[in-house]
Amino acid sequence: MNFYKSKTLTRGLRYLGSLRVTVVCLLFLMILTIAGTLYQVEEGLYMAQQKVFYSWVFIMGDKIPFPGVRLVLWVLFSNLAMVFVQRFRMWYKSWALLITHLGVLFLFVAAFGKFHWGEDTYLTLNESQESNQVESYMEWELIFWEDEGDSRLVHAVDLEEITDQKMFFFEESEESTKTVELKLTLYYENCLAYTKGPMMQEAPYRNDSEIIHLEPKILSKEQETNRPGILLEIKEKDKAVETILLHGEESKATQINIQGKTFFCELRKKRYFLPFSVKLKDVAQGLYPGTDIPEHYQSKVVINDGSFDREVEISMNKPLRWKEYTVFQASYAMDVYGGEISTFAVSYNPFRLFPYIACLLIVLGLILHFLKRLLRYTRFFMILLFFQMSWASMSVQAEKVKIPEEAIEVWGRSPVLEEGRLKPLDSFARNKLLQFSGKSKYGDMSASEWLLRVVTLSESMNDALIFQIDNPQLVSSLGIRPRQRRRYSFKMLQEKSVIFQRIIQKIQRLEESRWNTLDREYLRVWHNMGSYMQLQKVMLFAQPSKVFDVEPSIEKYLNLPDKLNEHYSFYEIFSSIGILKEKIKTFIDAPAKEWTQRDRDTYDVLKKLFEWVQTQKDSSLKWIHLSEDLKETEKNDSWCDIFSLLKSKKNYVFVQPLLESLFQAYVSAQSGDWSSFSKYIKRFQNDNMSRWNNPAGIKKLSLERLYTRWDLMKKVKIFYICLMCFYFLLFLFPSKLFYKMIFFLTVATVMGHSFALLMRILILSRPPVSTLYETFIFVSLIIAYAGIILEFFHKRGLALLMVHILGFILMSIAGRYASDGDTFKVLQAVLNSNFWLSTHVIIITMGYALCLFAGFMGHLYLFQDVILKKSQKEMSSFFGSLYGTLAAGLIFSFLGTILGGIWADQSWGRFWGWDPKENGALLIVLWCTTIFHARLGGIIKNWGVAAACSLLPVFVALAWFGINLLGVGLHSYGFTEGVAKNLYYFIFFEVAFILFMFIKKVR
Repeated sequence: MNFYKSKTLTRGLRYLGSLRVTVVCLLFLMILTIAGTLYQVEEGLYMAQQKVFYSWVFIMGDKIPFPGVRLVLWVLFSNLAMVFVQRFRMWYKSWALLITHLGVLFLFVAAFGKFHWGEDTYLTLNESQESNQVESYMEWELIFWEDEGDSRLVHAVDLEEITDQKMFFFEESEESTKTVELKLTLYYENCLAYTKGPMMQEAPYRNDSEIIHLEPKILSKEQETNRPGILLEIKEKDKAVETILLHGEESKATQINIQGKTFFCELRKKRYFLPFSVKLKDVAQGLYPGTDIPEHYQSKVVINDGSFDREVEISMNKPLRWKEYTVFQASYAMDVYGGEISTFAVSYNPFRLFPYIACLLIVLGLILHFLKRLLRYTRFFMILLFFQMSWASMSVQAEKVKIPEEAIEVWGRSPVLEEGRLKPLDSFARNKLLQFSGKSKYGDMSASEWLLRVVTLSESMNDALIFQIDNPQLVSSLGIRPRQRRRYSFKMLQEKSVIFQRIIQKIQRLEESRWNTLDREYLRVWHNMGSYMQLQKVMLFAQPSKVFDVEPSIEKYLNLPDKLNEHYSFYEIFSSIGILKEKIKTFIDAPAKEWTQRDRDTYDVLKKLFEWVQTQKDSSLKWIHLSEDLKETEKNDSWCDIFSLLKSKKNYVFVQPLLESLFQAYVSAQSGDWSSFSKYIKRFQNDNMSRWNNPAGIKKLSLERLYTRWDLMKKVKIFYICLMCFYFLLFLFPSKLFYKMIFFLTVATVMGHSFALLMRILILSRPPVSTLYETFIFVSLIIAYAGIILEFFHKRGLALLMVHILGFILMSIAGRYASDGDTFKVLQAVLNSNFWLSTHVIIITMGYALCLFAGFMGHLYLFQDVILKKSQKEMSSFFGSLYGTLAAGLIFSFLGTILGGIWADQSWGRFWGWDPKENGALLIVLWCTTIFHARLGGIIKNWGVAAACSLLPVFVALAWFGINLLGVGLHSYGFTEGVAKNLYYFIFFEVAFILFMFIKKVR
């Protein structure tokens, strides 16, 4: 019997350490990760953590019990531990795997330690305030203290303990007996508090903040915003004495009497004491120029641990580390009195270094394990690098422009501030035209020429069909005849402005959550019309108007210049502002009733100028440098439009030369004298740039002009589809020479792709994967490199075909995200200038690319095996490429995910928080890991690996797009309309393809 039990136990332990248990646990983790991510949409991150990720059992759909993540991780940990015990003697044969799994053990220890002993809190300080107390984000406590003057002994009880026990005893001191009982009679996890009004009756319970009623409220998804409320019944020797009401937001503590002594009680966020104090000396917030987007937060603090003081600076991505504590700059605010407030996130984690060690061990182990495959490609990587450096030195021929080239060239050279970033005017024009029409050109007209005509010849452009309207219902509701190409002119829309405005007003009265697709389309087109009108008014100061008509006698009196048209323009009168002010000085001090008619007419001229300027809205074209101080010019924060310049009360000597040049340029454009136009625009630019002392900025502007003019991304996309057509011709007419030509053209195209991306990096001074647009062009580039490497060694042509197809598809999708305007976006403060973030986004995107490539290789494997009936030898060779690509995808995906955790730990002290974007990356890693373990365990063979790889693009798409569709989490960039339907179609196609191939294979 003992032998039987021992044998059964041995079998059980052996099974616990088997790869089948590993695969099952990984699949359970994937299901729970998806369930927990979806749970966040309705209940929020905190509840998802409590119900799914931190629980032993998860009730799925309120009916089906399911093992929680906590239970699955413990089983997985036991599985890994048994592997170490049972196969310890075998590890020397594969010591790289030993290192990898040792790193996984470190991850388990890090997660366990952080969960049980770590704390995440925050500290809010006004300037000059000092404190060593931090508050919890989620947890609340009930505190009591006796009124003893300045010092006090505080008794604190966790609110969770009260709600669990329903009653507890309060001790006056350590020597006293437990004679006071506090009974919880009412508890709301989130509620509103109502104070006593003038005609209201007194409440039957005590509250010194005059709260008389609590009303339950639906729990917020953001758990830290919930405010609890309770009713406590105080009993002495089983006799009820008083009932008190407490709420999470009270103006002062409530006073109670217990056994003849006065106590105070309060409900507050749970507090912890730091072994040091923090004093805020100064805090500052930096914004991107011309926007309210934070560029950085920065606080100067003094740290005092009782032995010495130390002044340090804490800013975004530059935290203070003190033993096991880390203090991060979280946010900046202003109080009602105008004082500055700084909020710090304070993290305590004695296991903080464990994830770093785990990352190093796992990645090192994986790289060593697949080192033989990686070394095969080293020589070719060097060849590619040489080609890329050579290609970068080649020149690209610029496109010719339609109107006089010099005028367009000079016009597009002007710097413009838009969305916090300085860019050349031709980039600004291209962004605007993309925003309006979805295209970067208007017919044969370049974006720069289009903007030039809108600004200087606005009436002639009102019939231009530039406003893209995709929804036919919008067009019909306005009574406009639908057009085949869905482009409409400003004149067409302006004629329906009354109807349009009425519809917009109705939409704006609705809550944003109730807007449908049609409502958003109305708002988009209306916004574009407003932006277009702003562009038309850029040169309004130079346009003649009845507003500036003056009496002939006043014209002579003020020595005004001769009219160029029937009416004066603002500038023509403003040019005589010096004479006008001198004339007004002669009578301004006299009483108004003593003024002559000429005095009144003269004063009216100045009044007209002032009132006209004040009524003009600022233009979107911020192309004038406002600062006169050369020391401030390097900050790029003093660029404005013409009307802001006039409102700035700058000295006439400063303003007049700029306006004079622009006025003369406008007059020249009106008369068709483009050579004079170029001359005056150059003079304007020279006056403007003479005060902008930023050589590096000027170089970036020149580089961006080249990038915009060459439009390399569009050319690369065209080359990809052309090469795809060439490949199909090669399939019909095989030729070694034709194959070599296609191969080298593909390499040249990829070099062009690389060079365009390099230009973006130099322009933005940051990694090229910070927006959805950039991720597409980067992923397509990585896929292209992977395909060329495989083709170089196998020379079967299939890798080239995948490069062409995926390159064209991904670049086309990227073009869709470029249609919103500027593709060079500035970053939020927490995303700006951080080494760990930069490496994370680059490597995780490379992981996306390689997994996507492996997925499509899986498709090709199934197609060749089932449809083309390729030989076992050919399939075995192709499977080796697939397996190696999958391994590289796993390495980069895992490393990128871990680096994301390190960035989060460096930025706000939380290595992992089950945010949707983190979960998306985790799904990719889990699926890749499942494939490898299933094959090693004999659960699936080569065909099964290929089928599983074919599902990889689904998980990549979910991590890439699906997170944005949820609209929750730190990494959600906003709902992208139209993507959801396409994503569903894509998932359906992938599943249908695999099922079809499986059925075909079985038959």
